[in-house]
Amino acid sequence: MTNMHRRTFLVAAGITALAAPRRALSHRSNSSSMPRRLTGNGEWTYAVVSGWGALHTGTKFGGTHGAIAQDKAGNIYVSTQSDIGVPVYSSDGRLLRKIATAYPEIHSLVFATEDEEEYLYATVQKGTPQENWLFLKFKTDGSVMLKITAPPEAGFKSPNEWRITAAMPTPDDSIFIANGYGD
Repeated sequence: MTNMHRRTFLVAAGITALAAPRRALSHRSNSSSMPRRLTGNGEWTYAVVSGWGALHTGTKFGGTHGAIAQDKAGNIYVSTQSDIGVPVYSSDGRLLRKIATAYPEIHSLVFATEDEEEYLYATVQKGTPQENWLFLKFKTDGSVMLKITAPPEAGFKSPNEWRITAAMPTPDDSIFIANGYGD
């Protein structure tokens, strides 16, 4: 697993939510007759690629928290707060598939490799009507490997009362889960 400071990750994720990754731009920047639009500044300057990350006609992202993760193949996973779950894009911005569609309102995503297997760690703002799941660990194909709910001894009585905002795996297989809303 690569170590990355939280602030570095959040800045990169926020900028990436607005602009395409540099390597996704390399084949477009010279072939396009349209003027390049830039955002950011200094080493954090990115070219905006119109249409990158488009969804099928009639489909909407809903809200997002800007959580973006990238697997080893360069595919990009975007969290949403809608029934589309997690859209997965190629590095050139083509929609490949949608995963985790049963879990609306995914708040955060973190990519991790464990024993050569790729996983996404996600927090979910709202569980489903049948499940009050708040943390998910799933494979890049969307197969759920682990679910963690609010522990009963925490005193939460209503479904989805405990709204976690981030989760991070550690080298010793621990999982740190944060509640950024202070519930």
